[in-house]
Formats: sequence, C-alpha cells, structure tokens
Amino acid sequence: MASMSAFIFSIFIAMFGWTPFGIVHDGAYTTGFAAKVAFLSDGTPVAIYNTGSGGPYGYHGDIYVKRWNGSSWDSMGNYLETGRYRDASRPDIAVDSMDNLYAVFYENIRVNRYPFIVLVKKWNGSDWENVGPALNEDMSQSALSPRIVIDGTDRPVVAFSEFSSATSSAEIFVKRWNGASWEIIGGAADDPAGSSASSVSLVINHLNRPVIAYQQDYKIKSARWNGAQWIPNGGVINVDINADAYAPNLAKGSSGKIFIAWHEQDAARGGPVVHSAEWRGNGGWFKLGGPINDDQGVMRSTSGSIDVRGRAVPTISWKDFNSDDLYVSYFSRPTGRWITYSGRPVGEMFGSLSATYFANTKVHLIYTNVAKELLFLTRN
Repeated sequence: MASMSAFIFSIFIAMFGWTPFGIVHDGAYTTGFAAKVAFLSDGTPVAIYNTGSGGPYGYHGDIYVKRWNGSSWDSMGNYLETGRYRDASRPDIAVDSMDNLYAVFYENIRVNRYPFIVLVKKWNGSDWENVGPALNEDMSQSALSPRIVIDGTDRPVVAFSEFSSATSSAEIFVKRWNGASWEIIGGAADDPAGSSASSVSLVINHLNRPVIAYQQDYKIKSARWNGAQWIPNGGVINVDINADAYAPNLAKGSSGKIFIAWHEQDAARGGPVVHSAEWRGNGGWFKLGGPINDDQGVMRSTSGSIDVRGRAVPTISWKDFNSDDLYVSYFSRPTGRWITYSGRPVGEMFGSLSATYFANTKVHLIYTNVAKELLFLTRN
C-alpha cells in the first residue's frame, strides 16, 4: 500500500513542478519527523530526522541519518544517541567545506533520567563519533533544541537553550569547536531583561560571527556577537508586540543578507499567521509583505521554515493552521507579495514541522505526509 501511495503521489506532485526523491522513512512502524537536510559539495542531500516508538521505558525517540544514493536513501550508521531509550530529539545537521558531516541533538543523560544533554557527533566514514563532551554549561540542568552551523573557518558552532538554576529560567548559549574543546562565545546570549528563552535559530554573518533569533516571553528577539559581547539586533521583532509569537527561523542569502520567519497570534484572524522580515543593519528588521498565507486566501498559518534563494529571495514552507495543507512560497520584490509555488499546496502533512532549503539552483522540501512517510522533494 505504501509503494502504491508513493507511486500515485509521484505522478500527482510532478504535475505541479515538484520531483520526489523517494521516501526517506516509510513510517510503517515509526513516524519520521523534525527532519533537517545538509547538502554535500556534489549536491547530494543528507537527511537527519527523529523517530518515535514504544519501548520498555515508554515512548522514546531515536535519531537517524540517511544519504541519497541517486535512487534511494542509504542509512549512515545506526541510531545516533548514546544508547537506546535515551529519548533523543530535535536533531540538526551541517556539513563543512571538506564534506565532513556534523549532527547535533539532545538526549537523556541516562536511560529514563533527566537532565537532557546536548551532543555533537561527526561522521567518520563508517560511524558517528562524539565531538567532545556534552555542551551543557551545567550538567545538572537540561539543555534543549540545539542548532548547528559551520563558520567561515570550518568550525562547528552550536546554539541551544539551557535551564539556569541561578535565574530559574532558560538561557541561550552559543559554543564553537576549536578542534579540541567547545568554547563558549560570551555568556548567555539572550536578553537579560527577559525570562525563559527557547527555540533558538542560528546563522553566521558576513563577519564570520554568529547571529541568533529566539523566543522569549512569547516575543521574537535577535542578537549578534560583535567580537566582544552579545548585542541586540533591534528590539522585539513581532508585528504586534502585544501578541504571542513563536518558532523563529533564520536564513542567510548568498549576498549575506539575513532573513527571519516566525508565526504569531493575530487577534483579528483568531489564530497564528506566518511573517517574515529582512535585517537591514541600523535600519532594523524590515517586514516583507503581509502574512505569507494571504496569497492563498488562507486565514491562518503556522510553522514557517525559511531559506534564501540566491542572493535575497526568501523561500518559506508553511502549513494551513486549519487543515493539513503544506505550501512553499517565495517573496517577490517587484510586487511586494508572497507567491506560492504552483499556486497550490504541495500536499497534506502530518504534524507541523517541515524544512525548506535552496541548494544547487533548486528549492528543496522535506516533510512528513499524512501517511506518516518522510518525503524529500525538489523543484527548479
């Protein structure tokens, strides 16, 4: 049944400009979700993702990585977590200029025991090996939701949130691998005037310094490292500073321009909508058009994953808040509007996590469909 559904889907989706690259994870026994993708120098996609299943300690998560071989997806080693039933979650992946792959995720410090720890692993050609110890600042406190990028000198940089017993709230930390250990970049990178910070996103700017965006007190904020300290990138980014906002995602174009996508509550629409903005230095964050969902006449939307096509064309995958429909849209500067590829949904998705990328002159998308198959698609 899965193969038949995949066949029918391939014909249908090709009619609207998308080319499917097989099924990354078939969902027969476990659901693949929260996927991210890195691209090797020859354009080969490598996907990392979460699965969830039952076990002797209840529900738990595993992390897997697969590489496209031209016709199907090959597993790269076994699960990445230290041992089974460690409840591993929220993976991310990055590749350096020499095609070295780095993966990051968090897991229980021991089976069915807190706190959560953040780990980075590197592919050695046959298996995943640890890159240093856990990144937690305080090993007695949980660290969550890491993101990883590679800087201009091929060093992995990781951002994550960690609970602080001193402040009784979560803070954002950024660390860089120096070849022997993880060095913290400054101290806590979030706004000290706020409370718990989470959902961090990370890019490296044109000065080879990290820039973060995060959610704090249900507001979207950003900061950059200036070489000596973390300084705010403007104030609250929300369209409505009184509205709750969530899930910021940063991306950088080939020109060095930085963009952000997030979703926030819209009182007039009775739910969330996805917004995007461009960082213009001293000019602050410049809003790009209206809510992204307006192009499709959709009232509410959620979960905007962003990348940048070429120099400065942000592209976002997003979901209709009231249905399972998944869309991918790009910003048209001549019209000042968001335009949806093919003018219709890509398909129906399970959950709310998708990721879009621009690489090798093409737009790419990875998501879980309602049949719980993890799919990878591409288009011009």
